[in-house]
Amino acid sequence: MKKLVLVSSLISVLLLVGCGTKNKVEDATEKTEHTQATEKTAQIKTAEALSVTNNIRKGAVKITALNTSLSQKEKYYYQVTVENTGTSPINIQSEQIKLVDSFGKEHAVGLVDRELISPIFPQKSVTGLVAFDSVKVGTPKFIKFDD
Repeated sequence: MKKLVLVSSLISVLLLVGCGTKNKVEDATEKTEHTQATEKTAQIKTAEALSVTNNIRKGAVKITALNTSLSQKEKYYYQVTVENTGTSPINIQSEQIKLVDSFGKEHAVGLVDRELISPIFPQKSVTGLVAFDSVKVGTPKFIKFDD
């Protein structure tokens, strides 16, 4: 009976140690992934500002957009900063963001960083990327944020 209890205790200890090691490995993997993502973000270079038409809570939200080094033919990536200068949180939806080209055609956003579509609390600002695909005709003129 003592052997059975001893073997059972030994198995329990090994399982606990194994679980702890697994968590440490998962934590290390998460840190590596986060570091790699941070390094990729740090490599993005911004250039001149793009005009922004802001129709979201006039006077309570400031929005700026910068061209990035990620933009290529027919695909445009912008670093957008949204500052909530109001007194209540704002929620921007991806459907509210459009790119207007030199012919006046509106293009729907293809990618929006999560930070930009999460609640933005008063007196806080967030920065993230937005991307527009398949802008085949014309050149980008401004980004429009509709209320």
